[in-house]
Amino acid sequence: MKNYAVALAILGDKMIRGETAIIIGIRTPEANAQHPNVVSVPTERIPKVLFDDIAARASLVSPYSAEDARPGSDSVTYAVKSVLSHKLGLGDMLEIGALTFSAAPRSVLRGISPILEDGDAGEEWSMVQIAVSLSEWFIPERTASYTDIGPILVADFIAKAHGKSMVFTDRRSHRVGGLCVKNTAQWLSEAIFH
Repeated sequence: MKNYAVALAILGDKMIRGETAIIIGIRTPEANAQHPNVVSVPTERIPKVLFDDIAARASLVSPYSAEDARPGSDSVTYAVKSVLSHKLGLGDMLEIGALTFSAAPRSVLRGISPILEDGDAGEEWSMVQIAVSLSEWFIPERTASYTDIGPILVADFIAKAHGKSMVFTDRRSHRVGGLCVKNTAQWLSEAIFH
């Protein structure tokens, strides 16, 4: 079975450089039994029809747009609001307008994401990466989906994305195995050197 997802690269600056910050978190076992305690960017499964619409607009050079000012019928706006609300608990801030964003679909990547509990088993995924710039840096330290949420420099993220583990805010080593991290690092590398 094929799976479709959106992965957000929440960046501290619209200009992507090695010293730009990107938000990552550690997936909680309660919310993600297949990939518990794994480093992740905010990611969410989406329907194929939504994926196809967002993927059709992906480009490393497309400008950011203030999509959140438009009605929620826009696919990029809908997907970003969904992830920010469900995964990072920012729905109330979005609802009252205390938090806005601009977003740009950047890349579409495919691959097999291992089911870490089973070892060899894996699932086929198609993932669209969206670069997001927030009006304010309202990032919680923990949500039901992620623990130890916080920034890491893009250069460090790229360097560690293809390793087996990553040390993060709590100074413990966490597994890197998810497709979202590897795919995000790939397009960030391409964007920096484009």
